[in-house]
Amino acid sequence: MQEANIEVVRQLYSAFVQQDISALLEVLSEDIDWLFYGPSEIPFAGHYHGHEQVTSFFAKAFATSEFLLFEPREFLPGANTVLVQGFEHVLAKSSDRAWETEWAHVHTVNNGKIVKLREYYDTSVIVEAFRR
Repeated sequence: MQEANIEVVRQLYSAFVQQDISALLEVLSEDIDWLFYGPSEIPFAGHYHGHEQVTSFFAKAFATSEFLLFEPREFLPGANTVLVQGFEHVLAKSSDRAWETEWAHVHTVNNGKIVKLREYYDTSVIVEAFRR
């Protein structure tokens, strides 16, 4: 079960890197509960529920940011969770300033679908990059 959960999460990241929203939604439950912790200065920070709102999250992220490197590095399975630690190098399009940060994502998987995701970042570097 843990390996199957890791594979679902890997599919999510693969779809993200390819910016393939359809493939991304295939691994998310219809009632996905997605939270990117951060202040309002980050255009895509917030709490999103369901496919429509998560699609909006990705539209904001891709419209405002150019992902130069997005690298999930370590997958740590639990009973129905997968903790992923990674790194990213991203350009804020509005300021032409980049940020680098390590991150942690906690995925809850049920019946082969991600039902909950929490994203943790050093948001101070992201906010700084979006400042003009």
